[in-house]
Amino acid sequence: MIRNGDLAKRISLIGIVAVLCGITALPVMAYSNYRSQDVYNIGAREGYSFGYRRGQEDYRDRRKYDFKDDRAYRDGDYGYRKEYGHKGDYKRGFKEAFERAYYDGFYGRGYRGQRGGYFDGRNR
Repeated sequence: MIRNGDLAKRISLIGIVAVLCGITALPVMAYSNYRSQDVYNIGAREGYSFGYRRGQEDYRDRRKYDFKDDRAYRDGDYGYRKEYGHKGDYKRGFKEAFERAYYDGFYGRGYRGQRGGYFDGRNR
C-alpha cells in the first residue's frame, strides 16, 4: 500500500520530469517553423537562382556543360538557415532546381520559376 507521502513524492517527480521534457522539446518545436514542402520550395528558389547564373557563366567562359562539378550543387545547402527545419528537403529542392536552371542558363533559356513559368521579378 502506498502512503500519502510516497504518492505525493511520485506525483511531484512525474511533474518535474514532464516539465523538463516540455522545456527540452521547445527548441525542437521552434526549429521547424516551415512545412516540408515550404522548405523544398525555398531550396528550389535558391537553387534555381544559383544554377541559372552558373550555367550562364560556364557558357560565357566557354567551359563544358557540367553542373555536377559545381560546389554549390554538390553541397546543396547554399542559403539554408537552421530555422527552415529539415535540411534534406532544402537540399533536394536546391539540387533539382539547380540542375534545371543550369540547363536554362547554359542554353540561353529564360529564367523560369519552379512550376515552369517565367519570373517577372515579383516572385523573388
